[in-house]
Amino acid sequence: MRRLGPLRPVTAVAALATLVALVACTEPYRPGATGAACGLHGDCASGVCADSRCLAAGADDDGDGLPNAVERALGSDPLDPDMDDDGLNDEAEAGSPGVYRDDTTPPPAPDDDGDGRPNFRESNTADRDGDGLPDQQDPEDNPPRVDAGLPCVSSADCGDGVCVGRECRGGDEDLDGDGVSNALERAAGTNPLNRDSDADGRLDADELGADPAAPPDADGDGKADAVESNVLDQDGDGQDDAHDATERGAPDAGP
Repeated sequence: MRRLGPLRPVTAVAALATLVALVACTEPYRPGATGAACGLHGDCASGVCADSRCLAAGADDDGDGLPNAVERALGSDPLDPDMDDDGLNDEAEAGSPGVYRDDTTPPPAPDDDGDGRPNFRESNTADRDGDGLPDQQDPEDNPPRVDAGLPCVSSADCGDGVCVGRECRGGDEDLDGDGVSNALERAAGTNPLNRDSDADGRLDADELGADPAAPPDADGDGKADAVESNVLDQDGDGQDDAHDATERGAPDAGP
């Protein structure tokens, strides 16, 4: 039998590269460890992402007595011991101290005024609408922008507004100055902090049309033209994404 000689260096390098690629393709996705970069809670093995990094579930990064995983379950900020800056830490306002220490599925936190916002998000000293009642005891503390100025972890905490720098901004504001309110941008799926959400050179206001509540959708894929670029072609089929209902690689329905 003829013996094969050793692989030439170039061939060996190519073979190694192929092996690495195969492993990368078949390796199952693994959420990040503590300290890894993240954008969503699901990016982290612990299930807790804050300030773009994964936190350990059982740790208490802000020292308020609530483990990070419990803060995530409650909706409080694992990096701020007193979200509403009223002098009471989040554990005290989340209920009896210590009861949530080892419970990652805690019951709803107290909400003294029954407005849907827990006490740890509403100050018991501030009075935003100046009616003599502290926000924590006032179910109508700043109508109609009831969430503006409240502490937040994400925009989901802000009604129709936007969470910026851990503070809610009102839905009737227009933070990016594109002529469309924060509330309408959230409803349409555009970015309230970016005048051109799909980076195609056209402002969101132009692409959302005369009625942002029912924005144009040229390819009928359920995504507004304002969030699909009329320049990019993600699947390389010659059709820009705004006019391609299957822009992520599936065969196009049209000719």
